[in-house]
Parts: sequence; C-alpha cells; structure tokens
Amino acid sequence: LNSKDIIRMVAQEFLKFLFFLFLLSIISVVLSSVRMDSKKFLFADSGMKLSEPDQSQDQRGFIKKIFQFQKSILAFDFGETENGEKVTSHIFARIIPTLHLSLFSVAVGSLLGIGSALLLVVLNKKWIVALFSQFAKIILSTPIFVVSVILILIFFYELSLLPPGGYSGWNVLYLVMPGTALGSRVFARQLLLAYDEAKNEMNSYYITFLKSRGFGKKRIVFKHILIKIFPV
Repeated sequence: LNSKDIIRMVAQEFLKFLFFLFLLSIISVVLSSVRMDSKKFLFADSGMKLSEPDQSQDQRGFIKKIFQFQKSILAFDFGETENGEKVTSHIFARIIPTLHLSLFSVAVGSLLGIGSALLLVVLNKKWIVALFSQFAKIILSTPIFVVSVILILIFFYELSLLPPGGYSGWNVLYLVMPGTALGSRVFARQLLLAYDEAKNEMNSYYITFLKSRGFGKKRIVFKHILIKIFPV
C-alpha cells in the first residue's frame, strides 16, 4: 500500500466514525425525549408533581441537542445523575469490577469448554459426546438471565453458599454466579468448536505419525492437539 491508499483508508474509517457518532446522537436524543415524556406521564398517573425542566433545554432545537450530545461524548462529560453525582465517576467505579467479571467468565468458560472437549476425544464414547453436545445446545438456546435465576435459586436461596450480587475487592466468591452465567455460553461454544477441531486433528497425518511412534492417546490429545486448537 502506498501513502495515498493509507490516507484514503484512514479518511474512510474517520467518516464511518463520524456517521456512527451522528446516528448515536440522534438515537440518544430521541430516547431521552421519549423517556422524559414517559416520566411526565408516570408522575401524572401517580398524582406526583414533576419538577419543571430547565427552560433553556426546552428552547433548544433538535439539531442543537444532537451537537450538544456529541460535544459531551468528545469531552467525556456526561453530566450528573438525579442525585447530583457525576456520571463519569459511576462509570470509572465500575470499570475494574466489569473487567474482573469479564476475564473470569471468559477464562473459566474457555478452559472448561476446551478441557471438556479434549476429555470427550479421549473417552470417545458416542453417548457421552451426544449428552455433552445436547447440553451445550440447551445452554446456547437458554437466555443468560434464566441461567442467572437458576443459579441464584440453587446456590443462594437453597444452599446459601454464594452471595447473590455485589462486589467486594477481588473476592472471587462474588464472581462465581455472574461469571458462570456469562461464561456458560463461552463454555458451550468452545466445547462444540474445540471438539470438532480436535476430531479433525485426530485424523491428520501428524497425529498418525505420532501414533506410529508409540505416543499415547492422552499425551497426543492433552499436549499436541491442545496446542493446535487452543485459541490464541
């Protein structure tokens, strides 16, 4: 690629970003207006009086609100909550817990999925493979919030083993149930994909060569095939 092609690609990506930002601004402003109208009706139905919004906000036009939203995005100033707290402070306070939960769910789901797939290859039992495959398909067809409710009913309501929510430093106990719920789909997808790839590798010339050299099945699966199918 020459310099002109690079400049053209950068310009295209920048225009795509501007277009996305403009669409996001329109959707956000429309949803904000609908929410305010719904809130007025809600307070009216409950017999409560909603404080009047700032007149300057009412007088602004739709286009001006869109550019105001874009300015807040670029300046990273999202205003304040109804309690007067900065929205950015709430966002930053949740970055570490979110990253912790994401890493936990992806790592646990991937390791369990790949490990289960390799174990199925070693066992090589059709009924066990069919059982695990059906279980993975059930997980993929079940919404995550349903899995979350089931985990809460079992491990908190019945057994009282795990906390139902919250976050406390780097305490892993608070991540087990939400991490399991989020990582269940990762587990199911990795199980199905890793098993298919492992079965294909078992029929390759490389594995046939290893078998001819006297390598055991467990060593082949958990060392050589693992390296080939591990997502990196």
